Amino acid sequence: MIAKEVVNDEKWIADYTSGIEQFEQNSTLLPIHLSNPLRGQVRPLTRAHEYYNLAKGGGNGYGASFFNTLVPIWYREYPVSKVFPRYDADNPEESLKTISEFYDFVLVMGEDPELRERLAAVGFVNVNHAGIIDLFRNEKKLGS
Repeated sequence: MIAKEVVNDEKWIADYTSGIEQFEQNSTLLPIHLSNPLRGQVRPLTRAHEYYNLAKGGGNGYGASFFNTLVPIWYREYPVSKVFPRYDADNPEESLKTISEFYDFVLVMGEDPELRERLAAVGFVNVNHAGIIDLFRNEKKLGS
């Protein structure tokens, strides 16, 4: 039974990280977790967005640099949300407009067709889909 769960977790991680090849070097990445599968009391994908920046550089405002204790960081403006704006589900249009001005990529985990349509409306193009994971590239910011 445990082996089956490990295989499922490995597939989730493979899906989550499948967009790394489309992720450009030293880009900013916003992870949006609409769902986060639970395995016992552990959510294996909670920190999986770190793989993108570990593999290609860049920042996401959630990793070690967020805590400002473990690695040199390039920002010195607080709160950190001013430098790395978050998605606000209560005010999606305004928050996505701000997100489109800052982030190069958005990684969405979970089902929400309306969010995907809103991302497209502010200039993001889906460049990778795997299971419940989509990676969007900011065409307005990065160009085609």
